[in-house]
Amino acid sequence: MSSKPTLYALLVGINAYPRKPLAGCIHDVALVKQYLLTQTDAFHVNENTIKTLTDHQASKASVVESFKNHFKNATEQDTVLFYFSGHGCQETADTAIWPQERDGKLECIVCYPIPGSQASFLLADKEIRYLMANLYSANQPEIITIFDCCHSGDNTRESWVMQGFGASGSQNYRAVRRLRTIAPQRPWSEFIFHNTITPKEAANGFPAAPHIQIAACQDQQLAIENNDLDPNQIHGVFTHTLVRILRETNGNVSYYDLKTRTKNFLKFKYDQIPQLYYHGQDPNHQFRGFLGKAIDQRIPFQGLLSKNAHNHWMLNLGALNGISPALDHLDVTIQGIGKTKVSIQKRAPDITIVGFEAAFAQKLADADQFSFTCFVHNFLSEPMTLYILDNEGVEGLQKLVDSITQEVRNIEIVEQELNANYILQIIDGEYRLFYGNDQYQLRPITQVIERYQYIEAGNGSPTEDVIVENKRADQTLLGYLKQMAQWTYIKELENQHLDDHPFQQQWPLKIHFYKAEEDDRYQRIEAENNVFTVDFFKEEDQKNVGAFRLEIENVYQHPVYFTMAVLDTDFTAQTKLDNDAENVYLIQPGEKITVIKNAEVIEMPYIADYNWPATTSYLKFIVSTDDNIDVGLLNIDKEIPTPETVETNRTYNSFREEKVIREENLRHINTPAKKQKNSSKGWTTQTYTLYSPNPVYNQITPARLQTLINHEVVGEYAIRLYLEKNGLKTIHEETQGSSRSGDTPTKELYALKEDINQENTDTKDFMWDIKLYVGNRVAKYFRRRRFKRQLKRYPDRLLMISEGDSWFQHPLVEEIIDQLMKYYNIYSLGEAGDEIRNYFMKGKFHQALDDVQKKYSQTPRILLLSGGGNDILGKQLLDFVHPKDQVKSEVEPSDYFTDKFKHEVKTIMEIYADIFATTKQKIPNIDIITHGYDYILAVERKKSWVNKYLIQLGYNTSEERDKIIKHLIDTFNQHLEVLTKQYAYVHYINGRTAVQPYQWYDEIHPNKEGFQQIVLKFRQKIREIT
Repeated sequence: MSSKPTLYALLVGINAYPRKPLAGCIHDVALVKQYLLTQTDAFHVNENTIKTLTDHQASKASVVESFKNHFKNATEQDTVLFYFSGHGCQETADTAIWPQERDGKLECIVCYPIPGSQASFLLADKEIRYLMANLYSANQPEIITIFDCCHSGDNTRESWVMQGFGASGSQNYRAVRRLRTIAPQRPWSEFIFHNTITPKEAANGFPAAPHIQIAACQDQQLAIENNDLDPNQIHGVFTHTLVRILRETNGNVSYYDLKTRTKNFLKFKYDQIPQLYYHGQDPNHQFRGFLGKAIDQRIPFQGLLSKNAHNHWMLNLGALNGISPALDHLDVTIQGIGKTKVSIQKRAPDITIVGFEAAFAQKLADADQFSFTCFVHNFLSEPMTLYILDNEGVEGLQKLVDSITQEVRNIEIVEQELNANYILQIIDGEYRLFYGNDQYQLRPITQVIERYQYIEAGNGSPTEDVIVENKRADQTLLGYLKQMAQWTYIKELENQHLDDHPFQQQWPLKIHFYKAEEDDRYQRIEAENNVFTVDFFKEEDQKNVGAFRLEIENVYQHPVYFTMAVLDTDFTAQTKLDNDAENVYLIQPGEKITVIKNAEVIEMPYIADYNWPATTSYLKFIVSTDDNIDVGLLNIDKEIPTPETVETNRTYNSFREEKVIREENLRHINTPAKKQKNSSKGWTTQTYTLYSPNPVYNQITPARLQTLINHEVVGEYAIRLYLEKNGLKTIHEETQGSSRSGDTPTKELYALKEDINQENTDTKDFMWDIKLYVGNRVAKYFRRRRFKRQLKRYPDRLLMISEGDSWFQHPLVEEIIDQLMKYYNIYSLGEAGDEIRNYFMKGKFHQALDDVQKKYSQTPRILLLSGGGNDILGKQLLDFVHPKDQVKSEVEPSDYFTDKFKHEVKTIMEIYADIFATTKQKIPNIDIITHGYDYILAVERKKSWVNKYLIQLGYNTSEERDKIIKHLIDTFNQHLEVLTKQYAYVHYINGRTAVQPYQWYDEIHPNKEGFQQIVLKFRQKIREIT
């Protein structure tokens, strides 16, 4: 039994129609069959797997029966092809059953009419869909349909009639494959599905099996047959060209490339533009090889160079295909010739006229070929910038970067976050993506990509934690970035070479935008800076929904073509707003059309959970004076999964069902355009923003905040989005294990940010000053999870344990331990706001040392220790520093300080000494690294731990405060350095002067870059020790 997939084909061609007979359809069938029989390298294919029906054999009953029986054995690995060459027509639709058919007609292929029979010989688009759906539901084969007939551009479109001229044997024979008459409405009983589907079910829509459809022309164009391409035989020009290109490329061509090459050959000679549609969930399917074959990736040529009617070299790719209008040259590799740089002489949405240097042009002439396949290195070359934030120290990061730059052609890796369109964060075994302009909030814009799957021990799981590598992670990330790059290219696309074109002075379209009010009335609004604001209102299900209507008016003096793509925050783009039509509109001067009668903007749950200011989508208009808008690149159907929310379970690579934009009632152009001479040809673009404010932006209730913080994924973002540090506060609590009775230790507090509005403030049992343990609990949870995962993935990394204050554990800043965890396995005990005396008071420090050794069967090699800052800063400064009016002028810095300060420093050093000694007793081979703090800036801030208390004491100038702060920090560092020198295994890091003035997050904490300066010293010391 052959391991190859089977290629099943049903080829139908009809010449002998009683009315308007054709001459080339049977030749077309023979040509297609001849090509298919050559595909034995990829398929099991022979005379038995290809069935042909010609002329009287091709009655409707025979076509339907053959479709069912010939394809019934096709499996998931197989490919089925339905090809039709003949007449197309329309029939009157029952609009009670199919109200979506706004022109009141169904599109049909015309089977052979049996003489004397009253049975219908029309096979409607609905019937073909029905056949494909049944076929796919059985075994899911690859399905391709090819139609060489009029109206074939879309099975829901209307087209026109043109008389053929010349006899079938003459040299100028030319015929149109279309019947003029619109067939009358037929009874329900004549549809092939009348016994299995009720009219009511049909009204709800027909299922569409995933399939590729290639069609001979657009709805307003004609499918021509003649003998131009083969003087000895009449063919459909579409079929003849299609097969010719398949032969020239040895079938190593994608569906999309096949369509564009065929289009560029036909459009200028026959005004016939082939169409490609993919119905299904994967928009990248159109880039698969013809018949589902794998494309040889060693031949990456995706463009076609050929001579046009004016003997100029024409590339079949334009701005809408990824050739940036900003370029003045292209780097091109031409198959069989070599690589060269070509100048851009003329650009259009769908083609680019290029010029070669004389020597290279001669090489092309010597090759004596009509066309050349080529690879354009500048494809999608409007750069999308990406900043990589590696919080994990990923091994093989350079390999990942190389893969990104090689596979995502228009991406640029930048060194600064501020210069990036997007940020890729690598942390906790995950890839996370953010907008570049959101670098201070880092709200996710996609679902995280798990690089590893973790199964924790217990509850029926394995006896110990298990880690499984997700081998698809990198490819998933690359897929996201490719889609984001395409989406960004569409969003930013503009024609930069309009020069003195009238489009430069006048945008040719007037946008009439109407937003819905709560009473269902529509109000006309104007755009402000190209932004339309659509307010949300609550539906009965409590979802926030907005709605709008859109009308377009041509205010230009000539007819123009336009399309509109809706770009959404899930990185989809849609021009197919109705019945999968591509929606390239032709609009006459002064004409106004409704393109969206009613569209809803739905607020997705992640907008509220991550406190986004608004739901934002974009309307991208592309306008041209010529019929040259190819929307292939403008449609991105596959949604990138949106971020996890508190209402949804975390799923790997799942997709949400509902779309942010739902469109209805779109108008198609149903009448031919009158040809008008237009001396000002050109194209232009315009982008409008749909902005729907989040009704609960910066508003939170106690219960809601608690829910967000407690969520496994959303929690770490909620802390950063809603909370900020609110200084130090004395907390009266039982202090077990305290070495000094009567002490009242301090804790840092978190409060709502000032711009967050408090709701339900009458809740008595909730403090808006949220004790830091809330933040610590969540931050510690994520850090412990990260430690366990890193230990499994990198068991050979150096194991350390850390205890410390907010320089080691800060929920809002990437501090010392965050950065060191990129390189080492660190078990964190620290809590922001902790005093060093509390390390022992809690009674957990030494227990934690034991637990780490028992649970993970490893002994920590190094203890990282940070403490003392919270003991000497904060409100206690009022006791540590003399009021200014009690200090003489011209005193030494030490004279500012009271004996309480000196006693406190001494006590801190005694605690340090206890920690050093007892830790060494428990772990004899351990080394300890501790550090001093850098100089705090003497700058008054709203949130203050130091300056505000010094000001209360009367030190109003920064010079005075700077002198006090410098002595305070120096005293602490000097005492700590002296102490550490008494222990050979303890190592001191001097933190002074490491952080630059612009590298502070707040008064006492550096920002990420500032902490990085301290981290460099830690890493150097670790290298010296180990």
